[in-house]
Amino acid sequence: MAQFIKHADTELIQVRPTQSPSSLISLSFDNINLQIGSYGSGCISNATSDRERYGLLYKIDKETPTKCNGHQMDNSKFLVYGNNTEHFAFNDGPCMWSYVTISPSYFEECILDPIEGNLKTSTGASSCLTCGDLLSIDGFRATVREIARLAEGNASLFENGDIRKGIEHSLLETQLAVLNRTLDALMVRNGRGAKSHEFIIKRSIDFLKANSYRPLHLLDLCSALGVKMRTLYYAFQEYYGISPIKYLRLVRYARVRRDLLTADPKRTTVTDIASRWHFWHFGRFSVEYKSLYGESPSATLSKTRY
Repeated sequence: MAQFIKHADTELIQVRPTQSPSSLISLSFDNINLQIGSYGSGCISNATSDRERYGLLYKIDKETPTKCNGHQMDNSKFLVYGNNTEHFAFNDGPCMWSYVTISPSYFEECILDPIEGNLKTSTGASSCLTCGDLLSIDGFRATVREIARLAEGNASLFENGDIRKGIEHSLLETQLAVLNRTLDALMVRNGRGAKSHEFIIKRSIDFLKANSYRPLHLLDLCSALGVKMRTLYYAFQEYYGISPIKYLRLVRYARVRRDLLTADPKRTTVTDIASRWHFWHFGRFSVEYKSLYGESPSATLSKTRY
């Protein structure tokens, strides 16, 4: 692994025989950077985190015992680093990690502020957090694995600006979901309750109708309505029984279907339309689309039009 990260302030000490190749995938988006590291053997790693950015470190595999900064890691735990923080880890065998780095201003504005969260993110600080909602944290891991698969097998997809935006939004929304469920507390409604939630739902629908021409994500809705993610989450759970993230995803599926039904199959493709609406996991997209509409997206596109 050391050959892949010579530019980083990292020392790796191999402690077990090599069992598989090591690799490092580094991707930079507009506001989020992602590293996905696969270690082919047990190792000790001593490092300093990004000097300018905050970081979130997740263990992706479920097999290898790992201790990090004194914490015994499992798949419900992850680490949050302030900038310029020391990192010490022992991996007992081959393992896979993901490291997300974000500028302090973006982290505060687009992650902590929407979920009304407080974290120790000062320079040199690290925190080990436990997410009680395994679906949220498993969703993040599935996203990372799919990004790694794309980067290794079809890197040219990352040249598509819509796909890059879709991947970055997926990373952001999975981070929001994990941290929101990690830091969640009982919401005090102060007597506003259902009436306040009904108002939020109505404004959400109005906003979505007014912006039916573009893909919308969670932060777009929070910003437009001037509400925090937790408030939005409770409103959608109360009125629809699903999260706002899932609701917005279903809206984007509906917009894809509209475009597929009106497109010329000789001049466009399913991939063009899916990426326009920020879908990038094309295998999952096709499966979910078929489960919703009873036919594949290609079948919708190829229908005869009168």
